[in-house]
Amino acid sequence: MELLNVCKKEEYFILIADFNFVTTESQNEYELIAKPFIEQGYNLANWKDKNYIMTWSGSADRSGEWHPTDNIITSSNIDIVTSFVDETKLNDDIIEAVDHLPFISYLKVN
Repeated sequence: MELLNVCKKEEYFILIADFNFVTTESQNEYELIAKPFIEQGYNLANWKDKNYIMTWSGSADRSGEWHPTDNIITSSNIDIVTSFVDETKLNDDIIEAVDHLPFISYLKVN
């Protein structure tokens, strides 16, 4: 809510964050985190209409559970044209946990 209140004061903003959003329905994160931004008319690169782009896994062998923890949120006057993750880390020869995949959005300022 603190981030939302800061965004409300800005005419233009781009908010990029790791929200630790895991989509577990029992935690109701959609209602608590995503919906307040949507209700303000802001644009979300992830989580919109409960369509999730998976960006994080803590699994060292890369086979663990994935979550859409990351998002890019913009003011209503900045459109999100498209969003995706760069999956290069999934196919490299590094054996460490993947952690966050780079989350990328193309924007259009109106």
